Amino acid sequence: MLHVTALLPMAHLTCVGHTRLELAEILVDYRKAGVENLMALGGDPPTGGEEHGSELRHAVELVTLARAIGGFSIGVAAHPAGHPSAPDLSSDRARLAEKLELADFAVTQFFFDFDLYVALRDDLARRGLDKPVVPGIMPVTSLASVPRMAQMGSPVPEWAQARLRRAAERGGDAAVRSEGIAMATDLCRALLEAGAPGLHFYTLNRSSATREIHHALGLAPADAPAFAPAS
Repeated sequence: MLHVTALLPMAHLTCVGHTRLELAEILVDYRKAGVENLMALGGDPPTGGEEHGSELRHAVELVTLARAIGGFSIGVAAHPAGHPSAPDLSSDRARLAEKLELADFAVTQFFFDFDLYVALRDDLARRGLDKPVVPGIMPVTSLASVPRMAQMGSPVPEWAQARLRRAAERGGDAAVRSEGIAMATDLCRALLEAGAPGLHFYTLNRSSATREIHHALGLAPADAPAFAPAS
């Protein structure tokens, strides 16, 4: 992608399934290819299987390795509500701070409550960390996606589910989609007004909802063609 589009790519690399040497070789190959942006992740262990070849267990170890090789702008993952596998929120925040001390920025898991982002940002500030933390956004476009989001570690709160159910009663699937996009737009607007350094959208290869939010926020260039929301 680096050589065929105008987009700025960010390589995502996980510890799972690799030896330290393999990870080092991958990182060197990235640099040779001109890749400068890296998202360093611990990765999810294989379901029901053993982590064959995994020598690094935590993202902070991968960040350290990438720093030793040099030349990268390194991002790490943050979880506003805490990582699902963390014993408690306090220990999760401590691990995030450890990663962010070595990294350049963080991108959060998607979330729905504005206060979660503010609490995360303020907690890091109390630890002396003011590096950019980019909020992750995933609009809910169907009631069927709600259980899946919980499985991904970020359940849709009850207040949001209630709004979606009321929308479904009013106008079916189309109304649910519109309501989900409206909720995400409101969250994005509040985040930007609160000083968030940007927005990261989880599109799952479906960009129309993200484009609608981008348009609703007034972020499109003045000379951009008019955007027609999906029907």
